[in-house]
Amino acid sequence: VVIENIKRHYVGTANKRASILLAVREVAAAITASTLTTVAVFLPIAFVGDLTGELFRPFALTVAIAMLASLFVALTIVPVLAYWFLRPGNPVLDGHGRAIDPEDPAAPPSRMQKAYIPVLRWTLRHSAITLVLALIVLGGTIAAVPLMKTNFLGDSGQNTLTVMQNVGDTASLTTQDEAAAVVEDALLGVDGIDTVQTSIGSSGSELRDAFTGGGSGITYSITTDPDADQEAVRADVQDALAGIDDAGEISIAAAQGGFGSNDIEVDVTAPDAGVLSDATDEVIAAVEGEDGIE
Repeated sequence: VVIENIKRHYVGTANKRASILLAVREVAAAITASTLTTVAVFLPIAFVGDLTGELFRPFALTVAIAMLASLFVALTIVPVLAYWFLRPGNPVLDGHGRAIDPEDPAAPPSRMQKAYIPVLRWTLRHSAITLVLALIVLGGTIAAVPLMKTNFLGDSGQNTLTVMQNVGDTASLTTQDEAAAVVEDALLGVDGIDTVQTSIGSSGSELRDAFTGGGSGITYSITTDPDADQEAVRADVQDALAGIDDAGEISIAAAQGGFGSNDIEVDVTAPDAGVLSDATDEVIAAVEGEDGIE
């Protein structure tokens, strides 16, 4: 912008120093305002906390520093280089072939001005319509705010769920099998579920089962229709399982694999059952009532 405005002023026999100072003075306020506006948009991202802040803080700082450095270069270094190296352009001629100041109203318009001036004149003549259109755009933007997603990485579109059921450490294999059959029927009755794979005697962790030989729980690995609304299917699964009596403890988790899971698993270990029970109660008391925890 600065160099283009300098070239527009420095034509023919115009004074180089005066032309450069005038050109920079004309655009200094505009480019400063636009630069500070951009910095004001990106810089607050640097103060976001948690994982989002860690990922995007370098980007925000880079953009802000680059924009401020660009503003400094445009207002200081560019005019100096233009003074050293820029040659005067061809003079602007009026209809009689005489040299004329580019700022003179009688100066012939450039190709860009020929395209832009009619639009500018129309908006000035119809200022009320222009304001109404601007208000409509503003209102539409505000109305679209609720449609904006505010989560960070979303559910990643994965179509797998894991349901874990605990019917008690002393439950026999027959009891677990009967309980699993009831839950399987409930799961298969949910729209959007394609397959259900049941593992009896599982702790819910494949790695833990590989080293310890499994547990007394029941794990259901569910594959859903990839075209279905995954959040809706998960809610339907919760409703279906909530209606089962004497099913023991049932929990639902998104299948592990990357950033897509919205679940946090806390493993509590202790040297004996009494300490384990007390520790579990303390963990539950610490997280109960927190926003977003079901």
